Amino acid sequence: MELELTDKVVVVTGGSRGIGFACAAAFLSEGANVALISRNEEHLKLAAAQLHSAGDYPPAIVQADLTRADDARRAMVDVERRLGPVDILVNSAGAAKRYAPDELDAGAWHAAMDAKYFTYIHAMDALLPAWRAAVAARW
Repeated sequence: MELELTDKVVVVTGGSRGIGFACAAAFLSEGANVALISRNEEHLKLAAAQLHSAGDYPPAIVQADLTRADDARRAMVDVERRLGPVDILVNSAGAAKRYAPDELDAGAWHAAMDAKYFTYIHAMDALLPAWRAAVAARW
């Protein structure tokens, strides 16, 4: 299927495994320039090798902990330096720790929000200034 994604820059957070990995494979098969972001560099290298051996272009890999806003900003700067301005962001990062009901407390809820919510917010927040500037330039 031709989705006109050739040469588009796509960032996939959580791209080294699971749904993120599957999304990265699909974007690569459409000719996009893909960057995978994950906390685990070993998983990133393995994912990039698997994607490349499947015949797709090799993705760029960036190790970052997206629960930290500064890591998200650094990661997006790195992607843009290597691939150009980001066109598409796929947020698939984060896994919340599971707790037994009697172990749930405010700290557990904060950790879950950091893992599954703020990873998305930090990635989007890191890209918003460039996206706003691009939209403003078109007006």
